[in-house]
Amino acid sequence: MVALSVGSSVTGHRGDCLITDDLLDVQRAYSEPERQRALDHFERVLPTRVNDLRSARWIHVGQRTHVNDPSATARDWGFDVLCLPLEYDPRRSCVTVLGWEDPRTELGESLDPMRVGAEELEFLKMTLGSRDFETQQNQNPQPDEGGIVKRAWVDQRARYGELPGVVVEKGEWCISVDPKAGSKNPKSAYAVIQVWIRHNATFWLVDQRRGRWSFVETTNELKAMSLRWPRATRKLVEAKGDGLAIVEVLSEQVPGVVPVKVGSGDGEKIERLKAVSPIFEAGNVRLPVEFPSASSDNSVETWLHELVGVPGVVYMDQVDTTTQMLNHWRARAFRRVDETQRTSKPRRRESRGFDRLARLSGRSNS
Repeated sequence: MVALSVGSSVTGHRGDCLITDDLLDVQRAYSEPERQRALDHFERVLPTRVNDLRSARWIHVGQRTHVNDPSATARDWGFDVLCLPLEYDPRRSCVTVLGWEDPRTELGESLDPMRVGAEELEFLKMTLGSRDFETQQNQNPQPDEGGIVKRAWVDQRARYGELPGVVVEKGEWCISVDPKAGSKNPKSAYAVIQVWIRHNATFWLVDQRRGRWSFVETTNELKAMSLRWPRATRKLVEAKGDGLAIVEVLSEQVPGVVPVKVGSGDGEKIERLKAVSPIFEAGNVRLPVEFPSASSDNSVETWLHELVGVPGVVYMDQVDTTTQMLNHWRARAFRRVDETQRTSKPRRRESRGFDRLARLSGRSNS
């Protein structure tokens, strides 16, 4: 057996089995030269270091460090993949050629709850940050530029520290709510409450709260957000699951509750994001430096990470709350255009030539 590091000379060494382990260090993963060095070693050097290409075996071990790391190459080459994210995601669950599959069944379930429980998960997310946690712990790297929505689209406008007065006074305020989780279960998705302002063609994200709340807590959080931002008289609430009950309860206690009917399933969520992606591309979404209600797992960066990570993220609750609001205003704009077209008087067809002929012939064209 011979053990060598990345970049070491392998001339004169051959074997019947190659085992590669963590070829790309986390600290070097975002350095393009270092990443290319690891890829060259994996793709161009090691394949020639076996005795017989037909019978040799290659075992690659490592956490994901980048969307373009050696593990990505192994997948592209058709390696049989065993992927064990720290938080279970059924969309990426795999079955090996040996017939083994992940025994977990609940979204977000920890790989080792005895060692990494709910508190430890939150600590790792806080210390690693959203992107590195998703990459290293959930084996789900995301492109630097983003997925459906590109990070550069959102970053093309500077983040504001204080809302401009004209936006506050003249803008249309709105609260968007995705209450479908409504559960204190640490494995469940989040309930999300966002405050937005639409001023002309620009949408300003003002504040956000999210949590794994019970039904009562969700309604109380919405009431508190309404009191904090009294200008936001329109409350868009997803009318599905817990949202139906929340709409019924709050309609008698809080003014301006508007039920929003949406489809279900990740496919429809993604389509809703695609529908409003031109708004992000045009730079019509402005972000604050930070949310007034920010916490360790509720920040502008957490929202942005989820947004640009679609379709590769586990949870899409923040994105769904955002697209609910954007699609609502988008539909209203289309309705206004349609109403304008229907109520406007049709133009009288220009008929100067016919009128002249009628006058010459002594007839009227009216």
